[in-house]
Amino acid sequence: MRIKIIKKYIVSLVVITAVLVGCGVNVKQDSSSMSSVEMSIVEKENESTGEANIDNVPVSVDNNLSQGIIKDGVCLELISDIDMTPMHYLTFRKKDTTNGKIIKIEGEDHQLDISVQNLVAYNFEDGNLVMELNTLEENFPISIIFDGYEYLYSPTKVSPKTITLNYDISYDIYTAKIDKSEIYPNSIVLYLSNPNDKNAFHEAFILVDDDTGKETVANTMFTDEGMTLIFPGKDFGKKDIITVKIGGKDNYTFQNILLK
Repeated sequence: MRIKIIKKYIVSLVVITAVLVGCGVNVKQDSSSMSSVEMSIVEKENESTGEANIDNVPVSVDNNLSQGIIKDGVCLELISDIDMTPMHYLTFRKKDTTNGKIIKIEGEDHQLDISVQNLVAYNFEDGNLVMELNTLEENFPISIIFDGYEYLYSPTKVSPKTITLNYDISYDIYTAKIDKSEIYPNSIVLYLSNPNDKNAFHEAFILVDDDTGKETVANTMFTDEGMTLIFPGKDFGKKDIITVKIGGKDNYTFQNILLK
């Protein structure tokens, strides 16, 4: 199914200027663009703390660029792919292949046509197109068409570790069940069923780092069975236990979840 989005979504951008070294997060990036923008990450801001979901950490770099389909000598070029599977944070630029010049993306009159159900957000940064994609249960390649120029995106497939949980959870008068989790190298996915009020649980889940206290807000998807929660974060897949804060405003409960 293809969705068209004309309106620009406003999202928070973080520019990382730290020295880039390997740390297990895969990134494709153009070395020539690193002088002005070392790394752009599309982030959702934690409403309770003002902190972002993705840790500002050094990442490994692959300088091999990937071009889209050339049309009239112009194509989209993927210059950064921050892999937090199933979340991906992509940066594209427009390039004239006849002379090698970069065409800045300016203004707001653009059209994005994308064959993905879960485009979380997109924006324009320093003449580039940046977007946050949720690729969970998507078919690849994903067709991304921007102003008529197509890029076929196929992220590396990762097989998660699945753990059956069957945790009953509640806060206030609201109840649900966490059926299972899927563990990726840099994300944890929780599957919920039978919430008695989906709206009450929509923004009710925050992962709390037991060591630092840092909070990560879930990327939430509604399903026929209930909800799917995605918590992206560096090396989250190495955790044996997580603490999830469940609730709203000052009415919270805490749930420890074993991931062994």
